[in-house]
Amino acid sequence: MIKINQFLPTLASGDAIGYETLAIQNILTEWGYESKIYVRDCHANVSKFCIPYSKYKPNKKDLALFHFALGSELSNYIAKLPTKKIMIYHNITPGKYLRGINDSLAKIVEDGREELATLCNKFDLAIGDSEFNQNELKSLGFQNTGVLPLLLDFSIYDVKPSRKILQNYDDDNVNIVFVGKIYPHKKQEDIVKSFYCYKKYINPSARLFLVGHCTGADKYQEMLLQLISDLELDDVYITGFVNNRELTAYYQIADVFLCMSEHEGFCVPLIESMHFDVPIIAYDSTAVPFTLDNSALLIKEKNYLEIAELVDLIVNDQRLRKTVIERQRERVKDFKIPLLKEQLKNHIENVI
Repeated sequence: MIKINQFLPTLASGDAIGYETLAIQNILTEWGYESKIYVRDCHANVSKFCIPYSKYKPNKKDLALFHFALGSELSNYIAKLPTKKIMIYHNITPGKYLRGINDSLAKIVEDGREELATLCNKFDLAIGDSEFNQNELKSLGFQNTGVLPLLLDFSIYDVKPSRKILQNYDDDNVNIVFVGKIYPHKKQEDIVKSFYCYKKYINPSARLFLVGHCTGADKYQEMLLQLISDLELDDVYITGFVNNRELTAYYQIADVFLCMSEHEGFCVPLIESMHFDVPIIAYDSTAVPFTLDNSALLIKEKNYLEIAELVDLIVNDQRLRKTVIERQRERVKDFKIPLLKEQLKNHIENVI
């Protein structure tokens, strides 16, 4: 039987791509394939799962799965392999969002997007983890494309939620939550402005939780904190890094998940919100409508007062709230592992 190996620049613990890579390896092994993970570098706590790509011995009978989320020297290496190749594209944030915040990172992502365009005729199949990513691949000239949603481990949420968070915030006050890195393209400032309208004109006891860290975008968080100060807002909490128990607790106390992001390749927190029965209000942008697939409330314009009114509606209109949650429950079924395993199998069989 052929070997099916995965390649990626960095295998990291605790992120969606790292989990998917390990999950795919387990699935391939379950199907009887020999499968290894080759990397440029990795986090120490997952080093036992991977091998430096310099140790790979190419065999034209192999199949290479290449995870692309950032440019690296590995791209050129993979492109030259004599094996059959599948790219799994996880999207790259456009550099325009990072200029003035982290110029070196802006250059890295811009170079990565340019690098992606040079690979359009180097792969037998290129799949995105959303239809948005697939469309981006097509626009760059990739001919044979498909979709494979991120494989997510829902069991990581089967933990006891943080008692401290539940004790402090699980009450009758409305909790608005967003989960995601504190980065410019996530547009947390638009969430803050919407919250300002909601708190001032509708519900003065409401709270806002921005769950995420700002590593690499400290300037943006400083701007965000200044905005919060200028608006004289209290009850806005920026959490920084959280563990699974804390993350689970924030979802459990959430009355609504509010997403104003302007660039997403998939957006895992939308799936997490569905899993926890948190009704979603989201800006209609990039991969967001594809991930939600008409299950949640999408907004076309960022009118902050109207968004505040929509938050009030989803909190208090129990019929609407029930309808949204039921639709989200149906949608999240599309991301369960057994269904995605079949999609992965079909992609592989179409290449080998």
